[in-house]
Amino acid sequence: MRIKAYLKSLRVRIVLAFATLALVSSIGYSFFAWFIFDVTDDRLFNWYALEISRHAQTTQQIPLDSVNRRSLVGSEFQIVQFLTQEYGQAIHPYAKPPYRFEDLLGISHKTAYPDNYIVYDFEGSAEQAELQVVVSPWQQQKLYVIYDISGFDSGSDPSTFNADKFVLLILVPLAILITLLAVLLSMGLTRSVLKPLTNLAKQVEKVDPQRLPKRIYGQFFPDEVGSLANTLSTLMKRIGEYVDNEKRFSREVSHELRTPTTSLTMALDLLQNTQLDETQAKLAGRMHRATCEMTQLINTFLLLAKNNPDEHQTENIPLYPLVEQVIDKLSYLLASKDVAIINELDKHAQCHANRTLLEIVLSNLLRNAFQYTHTGQVRVHFKDACLSVQDTGFGIPASEINNINQAFYSLQPDGVGLGMSIVQRIVWQLDWKLEVVSEAGEGTEVKLCID
Repeated sequence: MRIKAYLKSLRVRIVLAFATLALVSSIGYSFFAWFIFDVTDDRLFNWYALEISRHAQTTQQIPLDSVNRRSLVGSEFQIVQFLTQEYGQAIHPYAKPPYRFEDLLGISHKTAYPDNYIVYDFEGSAEQAELQVVVSPWQQQKLYVIYDISGFDSGSDPSTFNADKFVLLILVPLAILITLLAVLLSMGLTRSVLKPLTNLAKQVEKVDPQRLPKRIYGQFFPDEVGSLANTLSTLMKRIGEYVDNEKRFSREVSHELRTPTTSLTMALDLLQNTQLDETQAKLAGRMHRATCEMTQLINTFLLLAKNNPDEHQTENIPLYPLVEQVIDKLSYLLASKDVAIINELDKHAQCHANRTLLEIVLSNLLRNAFQYTHTGQVRVHFKDACLSVQDTGFGIPASEINNINQAFYSLQPDGVGLGMSIVQRIVWQLDWKLEVVSEAGEGTEVKLCID
């Protein structure tokens, strides 16, 4: 994983880009140089061969034979026969005597020069030699100087111009050297070019979400990195103002709502102590529960508005009595349903968390289980630091399961759709884990893991 992250870094990508460019350029240069050298080599040899024939014409002396050179005077037919006998050149099957150079199958190129000088090139193979024949006027006949240039390709003759050896010994090491120099140069350049961006990244990484700075400090040139630093400064300033406004709004609204809810709770307490008939007592109890839930919701928003898990007071919480308390508070949701509540928690089970936030999460999970289950059971158990609520309700369709954490989304027409959104926000803030497994018509299991 560390190697993959390193290969994805901007610095490595720049180095690879430089190295690739240098490698492609050097390879292109090598091929171009080889092509130029090969063409120059051929022209140089042609010039050398023509000069020997011109010198022979001037001195009227036939060039002496050597290992790779034969000089003959005669007719074209005689030379063709000599080439077939001595060098194994083949004649076209449809040709008829007297044979000409054009009748030989091995001829690859014919070049005419001034003063009736002609150079013929013959391809070579495993059985045939690679030849070059220079034809020049000689008294009343023609002088044929035959060069066996097969040895040039193998490099057996030190005086030959061996292009392949030139590529291997000079151009290939040169391409490798250019690539290495490009890598070293790009490493140095990227270090200096990316230094401002690296400093900017370190500053952003050190930013405390609870205390956003008003600007990014540091000296940046008025380039793209400087523009990015200014943009980040403006963005953090706007985010800080937005967060402050949200916190101020949550505090003020919660404070203003506490007064009427407290008054309403006190009035309901007094009402329940008076003589009420059964219907009135039932309505008063429902109002009292709604008021308590409203008070709890206000407290939740106050805690979440702080947006700082370190400020939440934590304690060791016995889970069994907490679950029983929440079940008793929400039991009215199952008053007219044939649903069994099974609390499988060990009476000594505990977890370390903020009691208020855990109670809010548990209340929302059990409320959903009670509301969406009409027959069967709701089962609560705790294992491996995970609290599970399992019901036999109608379940969540596969197409909707990803939407349950969205605010104001509800599977019931009269639902508000804030419960799971609040749960998800608490879970995210406290770094808990929430897993929902459901199948339409089979029920739902929600597992809350508290680390």
